[in-house]
This record gives sequence, structure tokens and C-alpha cells, in this order.
Amino acid sequence: MRPRFVFLIATLLVVGCRDGAVSSNRTLAADSGATSAQRQEAVTRRLWSGRDVDSLGSPSPDGKLLSHVDWRTGNLAVRELATGQSRAIVKARGDITDFAYISVISPDGKQVAYSFFDGEIYDLRVVDIEGGTPRTVFRKTESLDVLPMAWSPDGSQILTVIRWKDATSQMAFISVPSGATRVLKTLGWRYPSKLALSPDGRYIAYDFTRDEAADARDISILAVDGGTDTPVVVHKSDDRVRGWNPDGRMFFSSDRESTPTLWALNVKDGRATGEPVRIKSDLWRLDHALGFDGSGVFYYSVNPTVADLYTVTIDPISMKITAAPQSLSGAAGVTRGPGAWSPDGRLLAYLVSDQAVSVSFSGVAIRSLETGDERRLNPQLTNLQTVQWSPDTRSLFVGGTDFKGRVGLYRMDARSGAVTMIRHRSPDQPNMFAASLSPDGKTLYFRTFADAKGQISVLMARDLASGQEREIHRSTGAMSGASPSRDGLQLALTVSDAATRKTSIVILPATGGTPRTVLALPEGHTVTPNLGFVQWGTNNDLLSIRTNAERQTEMWRVGLDGSNPQKLELSLPRMMQPRLHQDGRRLLFRAGEVTKEVWALQPASR
Repeated sequence: MRPRFVFLIATLLVVGCRDGAVSSNRTLAADSGATSAQRQEAVTRRLWSGRDVDSLGSPSPDGKLLSHVDWRTGNLAVRELATGQSRAIVKARGDITDFAYISVISPDGKQVAYSFFDGEIYDLRVVDIEGGTPRTVFRKTESLDVLPMAWSPDGSQILTVIRWKDATSQMAFISVPSGATRVLKTLGWRYPSKLALSPDGRYIAYDFTRDEAADARDISILAVDGGTDTPVVVHKSDDRVRGWNPDGRMFFSSDRESTPTLWALNVKDGRATGEPVRIKSDLWRLDHALGFDGSGVFYYSVNPTVADLYTVTIDPISMKITAAPQSLSGAAGVTRGPGAWSPDGRLLAYLVSDQAVSVSFSGVAIRSLETGDERRLNPQLTNLQTVQWSPDTRSLFVGGTDFKGRVGLYRMDARSGAVTMIRHRSPDQPNMFAASLSPDGKTLYFRTFADAKGQISVLMARDLASGQEREIHRSTGAMSGASPSRDGLQLALTVSDAATRKTSIVILPATGGTPRTVLALPEGHTVTPNLGFVQWGTNNDLLSIRTNAERQTEMWRVGLDGSNPQKLELSLPRMMQPRLHQDGRRLLFRAGEVTKEVWALQPASR
């Protein structure tokens, strides 16, 4: 994934975890355990499931097609729901340096409006649903992205959210024939998760965060003629717009009850009439709302499974597994993300999420390895990605997003959860990835890009005292994050040759210099960024997770001189993000298979 795409996933919409999965303790097949009364309320059916499911599109008015992105290529495609066959209607370069993004099918079912990243900028395009030459209707170098949300009923305009490089965002109609833009509302940093246009095209439902101290949202309805802007759902819960049924009901999700629920609100002339009515309960890990077809069927996606955190005991000399992997036990309903052992080996910190709607890590759990006691920190951040300890264990370093949508690296107090920003990434700058801390806690290493298209990877070092940054290494191929040696003098990482696409494990001085190849991986073996850092072992060796030619993940050890490469007898689906304990006898890692599902819900008539 390229930098701006990752940033969108981190800050736009309500996006679930996509990097791994293991069966949840919640049931997602809503019908299977429903009462007869619940079944009368709504009928659901699963339309699409698996690793390749994409949910950034919309259904056609007749309910026969679903627009989506083929993430193997970046192509915009449509899927025939009856046969399960997909066909590309817009082709990208095929290497994900450019790609289609959010798409919406027109009211007559003949065109698709979609956002497209061409390697430098997101623009808005329209293409015939049968394919052909796309036409660009909006492209501004001052914009960060432009995302289509709905077509006007007559098909002449596209309702969009435009985010600008100054961190403000706007709701706007963009004319399909001329590209003229009519701004409806400037939102500042309070970016909506979704816009829904009323069937008559007169009103827009949108959600917004109430304040800077929480990510919970309320819902308001804006008149497109610039008139009223009326709050219609104001509640202490987290309420998010999901769509507008052709029968006039506005759908939203809420966590106000014990289970995540889909609600409908009758709206007339931009105002709520009556109280919300429950449509469907038990929508655990609801991900995206894809919209309605012409008959009022609601299409949505869920993340039915998520990654789990495991520990395994190994012999530090032979690297033999001495006990079977064990999932990390904890509070029911909590999803566990990446973790890290404390430098003194007494504590374990890991990211957590207890969100029933989607999966976005927003908390950190700290567990004592001596007593098993655990406490929870809830920093004012969302979409936490990484966690690691400071040398004195008084603070943690986390990568995440604040409630204004600003991506950055933060220092978090290990007692209070209070955060201070270390480095803020400007919206129009390349993203920051794979931050790692030197053993003395003075230097932070991270990976970024030197070009807008993300083809030149750069490893940077930031002095935490002065804030000064220097380049350590750059590569025209993919590069992992850097793992500092225990004495802090060397860095281990993986690099891929852009021409041959072969991956190697290398070591270079922490001050910079020429990398030394430790091991060139066999043909067909790769290391993708989300698999995690190369780990320094306790026996003059390195540990790494790689993907083999059959796309299975494996863990290997190799000597620092490249000798004796050895595969560990450890096999779990999609192993990633390993962390070796200081004693060399315990290994922490995540594992799980990636899945997503698209469902259709036929609501009962009102």
C-alpha cells in the first residue's frame, strides 16, 4: 500500500482491521441465533466472503451488481452477485502504485463515479458501467482526496467529501457535465464517516464528532439549498450514518444497547418524526455501509474474524518449540493487537479494541507477567498501529491518530495514558511506517518515502531530544522497518530489489552506511511490511517471518553471517509482528486469516 492510501484507511470512514483474522467469540451470522420476532424484523443473507472481499463500492439500483476494487491489481470492477463473477471496468497499472478507491453506481445503473489515485493525487472520475474511457470530473492539486458518496436523483451531480491539504474538509456537489463545484458545508477537522442523500435529493445526513476528547458521533441533517442544519440523533453513544432508504428512513448504527444495532429514523422535511426504530441487532464488527438498491435492500460489510495474540515457548539454542502456542487470555469481547515486552521483561503491553462496530485499536493493555494483573489505558487517540516501551518502562511509544485526524508518533505515559506528540505527519506528506526505538531511548527510526508515488523507500532516524532527522538508507524497492541490535550499533531490516523483486535480509550501521546482505531469500519468498520487524536473537542470530511461494507464512532463523538458515516448526495462518522476550525463550506474535463478508438486509416495511 502506498502512503496516502494507508493514511486514508487510518483516518477515513470506520475501517476495520485488515491484516489478520482468527475466529471471534461473537456470532456474525445474525439469522442463525435470532428469535422469531427478530427474523420478522429483517431478513439477511450473505453475498460474498473471503480474503479478496472489498467493501468500498455500492450496489446497482436493480441489486444485480456490486462495484468494488480488486486489490490484487488496483482495478475498478463490478461483481455479478448471482454468479459471483467480477470483471474489470477500469484497469490500473497492476502493481498498486495507482488504484481505484470508493465508488458509487449512478441512479440509472449506467455509470460509476469513483475516486482514483494515479500515484500522485486522488481525483474524481466517471466511467460507463460496461467499461470504456474514464472521464475526470474533478482534480485539484490543493486537495488531499475527493470521495464520491452519492449521485443526485437526476444523475447530474455527485455528492462528495473533499479534504484539503490544510486539514479542512467540505461537503460539495460536483457537476458531472462541467466539473463545477458547489460547496454545501465546510467541516474543519470533524470529518464525517459517511454522507447519505435523501431520496428526493433535498437533504444530507452526516455524522460528526462532538468534541476533541472523544470519537463518539452525533448525526445532523443538512438542507442542500443551504438552509437548515438540524441535529436529529444526539446521544451519549456513538451514532453513525449508514444510508437513506428509498422509503425515506435514515439508517444509522449505534452502540447504545448491549449489542451493536442498526436503527431507522423517519425523517420529513429534514427533521426527525418520532423515535428511532430498531432494524437489526447483533451486527458485530459492522464495517462499511455500501448503500441501498432500488427496492430498499441494505448492503453492508462485516469483519467476522480478527487477529489474536499468541505466545510460544522456544529453546533459545536449538530454536525448538517446547510448548504449543497459546492465545493470550483476557477480557471477553476484547480484540488484541500488536504487543511488546518491556525492557526489564516483567510487563507486556498490547493494543486492544472492544468496539463491537468495526475494529480500530484505541486502547493499550499492560499486563504483569509475574502476577497476571492487567490494567487498561485509553489515550485520546484512535487507530493505534504500534506500541513499544521506553527503556525506563515509564512511557510507551505508539503510532496513531488524534481526534482531529492527525497521524503521528506519540509518547504515552504508562500510568495515566496522557500523550504528547513526537512527530506529526502533514496530510500532503508521505506517511510514516514501522517506528522503532533505539535501546537507549534517544533515537526513533521510521520508514517513509522520498517520492509521491511511494517507489523510493527511505529509512530515517529522529533524535528525540533535538527533533533533528537524518537519512540512514534509501532503496528503490520495498523496505521493512529497522530493528536495532541490543547494543544499538546496528540495524537489521529487509529490502527488495525493484528490478528482480527478490528480498534480502541486511544489516547496516545505525549511523548509516553500506548494507551487508545476511541472506537472500529463495525465489518466491517475500517479506511484506505488515509481517513485522526482523528480530535480534540471543544466539548471534536473526529471526524473521516471511511468506513462501505458496503464500504461507513461516518463521526462520539465520546466523548474522548468513549461516545455518533454519525454519522453526511453527505453523499458524498469517503469522506476523513477532517480538522475542529478553530471555530468548518466549515469542509473542499475532496470527490469523484475513476475511471479510458482504451481506444484504431486507428491512421489514414500516
